[in-house]
Amino acid sequence: MARRNRPHSLLVRFYEELIPGVAAMNRRAREKILAGRWRGIGRVLELACGNGATAVDLARKGLDVEALDLSPAFVREARRRARAAGVKVRVRRGDMRRFEVARPVDLVLCEFSALNELDDRRDLGRVLRAAARALVPGGLLLFDVNTPRAMALQYTPASWFEHRRFKLVIRCRIEEPGRRARLDLEWFVPAGAGLFRHRRETFRSVCWTTAELRRALRDAGFGSIRVFDGIDVRPRTAGATRGTDLYFLARRSGAMRRFARARSTASGAR
Repeated sequence: MARRNRPHSLLVRFYEELIPGVAAMNRRAREKILAGRWRGIGRVLELACGNGATAVDLARKGLDVEALDLSPAFVREARRRARAAGVKVRVRRGDMRRFEVARPVDLVLCEFSALNELDDRRDLGRVLRAAARALVPGGLLLFDVNTPRAMALQYTPASWFEHRRFKLVIRCRIEEPGRRARLDLEWFVPAGAGLFRHRRETFRSVCWTTAELRRALRDAGFGSIRVFDGIDVRPRTAGATRGTDLYFLARRSGAMRRFARARSTASGAR
């Protein structure tokens, strides 16, 4: 079995410095894709909520928001952000491959290519089935992913980032072209007297083709699948390349339970 990615820890401290503008980018894409659909959305579950920026945005809309993340550090930060904003968000630690909700929701949201961090491509179906179980019949699932094209064009062997609070080298090794990559984050954090403390975080990233994602969604009980290119829904960015990041909007079938039982019976017969 592939080694699981460990929950983010040091990345949490420097998330907004390393990835500035991500909250605005997510907001623009979310609002554009869901335009005209907010009236039917009252309860939302955000998977891999990160620092809580999206959950707070949704709570400010007056929505009932629950947020889930595997990283204890991100859970703490999301709770802190919600308190500072004066909004109510239920934040809990949980694994998006296996979770339950006390009450079905109208929208499950998973932003900023969090699915690519599953590290095992086979886990995609588990996440989608859990999302389907969490939704009311006809509820919506919205997520974005990096594509195999992104892995080919954007996963460079080494990248260097420098900020007054940290220095970072990201080394990337493609383990399966278009499928899987290993990312080693070499952090150098000031420790006083001109010294730096070094820490390493290692993650694996996986990708799927559009056909694979469509098939996985249908197998989990979703229909009415729409796909949007990031270039068409995100703010304009210099150097952005079409086909490197995609957004999927899918609707849970009202017959999901019957559909799942039928597939289970068919699998058992084989």
